[in-house]
Amino acid sequence: MVEAGINYRLTRAQPAPANEIPAIRLAYRRPVAVPPSCDKWGENVGRNEERIPYPNLGCATQHNLAIMIDNARDMQRPQKEDPRAGERRNVTWSASLSPRSIRCSCGATSACRNPPVVDGGSLPGAMRRRISARR
Repeated sequence: MVEAGINYRLTRAQPAPANEIPAIRLAYRRPVAVPPSCDKWGENVGRNEERIPYPNLGCATQHNLAIMIDNARDMQRPQKEDPRAGERRNVTWSASLSPRSIRCSCGATSACRNPPVVDGGSLPGAMRRRISARR
């Protein structure tokens, strides 16, 4: 257990009679997402004209969500975020404020029906060459 990162001071051993089940019980003090058992499928939900919720409504969704959760603390509160990189933010923000950086895909600077194109940056090379050839 020490290899798994469990502090040995937090463990406790007690003798138990051999005929009791379970012989070993591990308990952790951290939240865990436990999927519900969706075993009540006796009702025919295809013939439900009254639209009454059936006993297992949403059980499969809850089960699949519980299986996908890596850290159950995320369901209690969001994790802290790292600050974003200021270098890239400054480049994109400056480009969006520059009047020359946004122009239509046909080359016009105003009164164009085509969607705007941002110069340089994240455009693929072939697209960047096409834009610069139109200038």
